[in-house]
Amino acid sequence: MRAPLSYPAAVAATLAALVGSGAALHRCSRLAAGHPLLGAVAAACIALNFAAPLLLFDPNTCHSTRGMTTFAISWIASSKALALFCGRGQLAALLSLAMYGWLGFQLDILTAIAHPWLGLRLQPLFRPPWTEAQGPAAFWGRCWNLACSNAVRISVYEPLCEGTFIRRGPGAAAPALRVAARRHAAGGVARRGGNRALALCAGFVTSGAMHEFIMWAIAGQTTRGYWFAFFALQAPLILAERHLVAALGQRGVKLPAPLRTAATLCMLMAVAHPLFYNPLDRILLFGRYIVLWRSWFAAAGETAAGALLA
Repeated sequence: MRAPLSYPAAVAATLAALVGSGAALHRCSRLAAGHPLLGAVAAACIALNFAAPLLLFDPNTCHSTRGMTTFAISWIASSKALALFCGRGQLAALLSLAMYGWLGFQLDILTAIAHPWLGLRLQPLFRPPWTEAQGPAAFWGRCWNLACSNAVRISVYEPLCEGTFIRRGPGAAAPALRVAARRHAAGGVARRGGNRALALCAGFVTSGAMHEFIMWAIAGQTTRGYWFAFFALQAPLILAERHLVAALGQRGVKLPAPLRTAATLCMLMAVAHPLFYNPLDRILLFGRYIVLWRSWFAAAGETAAGALLA
C-alpha cells in the first residue's frame, strides 16, 4: 500500500507530529513522575512515534527514510517520552531534532552546528572501539551507537536494576548532564537493588527486537530472528567477561589493554558475521542495493580508465 502523501508532505507531517509531541510532553514536564495525565500524553506520543514512519512513507520507494525515522522516532524519541514519564531525566528539547540525522556522519554535522550556535554540550555518538573497547561491555556501553545504548539504559536497564519503574523523590527530574555525571561517577552502572544480570539480558533483548522492527520497516521483512539472536547473545558474552576478569584478577593476572581490545573486536566480528551481516544477504532489498552500488563503482572505474587513456 502506497503512502497517501507526497514525500515533501510526508516529511512535513513527520516534523509536525514530532514538534507537536514534543510540545505536548514539554507542557506536561512539570507533572510528577507517574502522573496519569503525563502517562496518557506519553502513551499517545509513543503510539504516534511508531505509526508515523510506517503510515507516512511509501514502503516501495522510501526505504532509507522509513528506516531513519523508525530509528529516530519509534525508538529514540519514544524512549525519551518514556523516560520523562518515569522521572528519569528531563526531555531534551533538541534531541529529537538531532536524531533525524542518521548515525555517524549526519549527527556529526548537526553536532557541529548545534555546538557553536546553540551552546549545547553534546556527547559523541561513537567512540573509537580500537582504543576503548577492552571488552564487550565497554564496546556497547562506551563506544558503539551511544544514543541507542542510552535509550535502552534509561528505559529498561536502570528500572530493572533499581527494582522500580517510576523514579520518585528529590532529583527525579535532574538535568541530563547531572544524570550523566552521576552515572559516570558510579562507573556507568546503577547498583541499587534489582537483578543486574536480568536487566542486562532484558536490555539486549529489547535492542534485538527494535532492530528487527526497524528492518521490517525498511524492507518489509525481518532477518528471521538472526539480529534478535545477535543482540540477545551479547548479554551472556558480557556476563562471561565479568566472570573471566574476576577470576583472572583473583590470580593476579591482568591482560594488557591492546590484547583485550583485539580479542573483543575479533569475538564480536566472529559473532556478527553469521548473525548480523549474512542475514543482510538474504534481504532482497539490500541485495538490489548491493548490485546497484557495484554497477556504480564499475561505471566510475570505466570512466576513470577512459579519461586516463584519452
